[in-house]
Amino acid sequence: LNNLTTHIDRLCTHMVEISLKQYDEITDTWWRNQALKNVAFFAVAKAALDPDWNPPDLVANMVESVLELMEAHAGFSSDWFMHQREDFSQYVPRGHYTRSEALERYFKGLMWLGRMNFRVFPDEDWLSPEQDNERGQNETAQAILICEAMNRQSSVLLKEDVFRVWRLIYLPTAFFVGESDDLTPVEYNELALSIYGDDYGLAEIVNMDLLEEFRLEAQELRDPRILSDFMIDYMCMENVTKGMAVLGQRFIPDSYMLWQLVHPNVPGRTMPRGLDIMNVLGSDRAAEIIGTTPGEIYLSQIEMLRDEFSGLTLANWTQNLYWLWLYSLIPVIDGFDADYPSFMNTSAWNDKCLITALGSWTELKHDTVLYAKQSYSSLCIPPVPLYGYVEPVPQVYARLASLCKMMLDGLEGRYLLSVDMRERLGYLHNLLLELRDISIKELTSVDLSYEDLYLLHRFGYYLRAIEQGETTDIDRAALIVDVHTDPNDNSVLEEATGDPIIICVAVPTYNGTVFIAKGATYSY
Repeated sequence: LNNLTTHIDRLCTHMVEISLKQYDEITDTWWRNQALKNVAFFAVAKAALDPDWNPPDLVANMVESVLELMEAHAGFSSDWFMHQREDFSQYVPRGHYTRSEALERYFKGLMWLGRMNFRVFPDEDWLSPEQDNERGQNETAQAILICEAMNRQSSVLLKEDVFRVWRLIYLPTAFFVGESDDLTPVEYNELALSIYGDDYGLAEIVNMDLLEEFRLEAQELRDPRILSDFMIDYMCMENVTKGMAVLGQRFIPDSYMLWQLVHPNVPGRTMPRGLDIMNVLGSDRAAEIIGTTPGEIYLSQIEMLRDEFSGLTLANWTQNLYWLWLYSLIPVIDGFDADYPSFMNTSAWNDKCLITALGSWTELKHDTVLYAKQSYSSLCIPPVPLYGYVEPVPQVYARLASLCKMMLDGLEGRYLLSVDMRERLGYLHNLLLELRDISIKELTSVDLSYEDLYLLHRFGYYLRAIEQGETTDIDRAALIVDVHTDPNDNSVLEEATGDPIIICVAVPTYNGTVFIAKGATYSY
């Protein structure tokens, strides 16, 4: 561990130093911003490893906001400098990494370098296609700058190959757990060499046309095989997660099995079971316990996975320690014939063997929780969303959209618009235009599309995504303000709103019937 920590610290120190140099050397504002985010990115990892280290002043606030989210175990949040929706509950030290403060720090630093992904063509459900594309440009540019920085030397790595230092971290963990499920800096650097040429530098990189060429070529590289992030079931996993991770979490066969056995691969099944792993590995007893309740699609997925894993060679099963550990469990759950003692042919012994395999597998997961890529279910939405309705006042939404656009342009023209606020206001503007279009459909008796209904179904979530990070500890909507003073009797006119009032309205559906819609309105 000491060697790994030393190498990670040296790598991060190098990357902070060179990313700062890139920031100073680049003249293009957009590219400078990507370099600055890289400074913050590696400073987060270094600060997690060494709490006594002070990040550069330029990024100190950016780093602190991420460390606070890590410490709060805040769940999904995009309220940090890259605006990715990250699951900060993953930064709770666990497994063997709770035994000392040094291990806890190592866990957080490496979890950051393993989970954070510089995506090629991301798909965020609360962003417009244009904003998604801009996000992909930002993150891919960061990845390319990282590769360029890894081809340089620094005060801490003066005469060393930075990629060699990276391998000193990556290869030992690959021996234990496996190869990265995400694309690596080595793969991205090879692509950069083919596009920008040998000995490429900042002069070659700062080119938006070549950036788009790089993204298109990167999209053709190998796909991730495990979902380990937030995704709605209609999204494409490759778009949501495909990209480069500095020390990406590893592809492990059991996470792949679990991902194949939950929604959307098995519609509606959002939580797998440890028995699923034993079922795939050939345990008929596990299959018997699970039964047919999960449905036909589950059973066909099990059959597909059994075929896939039963066809693996010895070389596949012995590629690293993780795979070999799993391989060692198969004889335990295979059952025993008449050549074995009679007690080993009983159902009780069969159950004991299944429990043994599950216990050993649990220990394996415990030992590798930091490096292995955890599977996620995608967010399950109803096949037909609940009815939704928006008050059909298209002029109001159009004017509010104009107000939002005026604010965007006005703040930007006065150099008062942060990247974060530009994104939030841009999304609010798009959302208001969509409400305008939906309300026009409602007034003209045009059926709402699936996308329209889904937007209305998730409207509160979208508003929360826009305001995230701007809230205070005061969550109540009620407020009071003085608006006029009468010096004749020293009195003041105060206006106030209370908590929102629930309102129920009988509204028309799209097939000519009526349903009761419940929402909120002002109290005054």
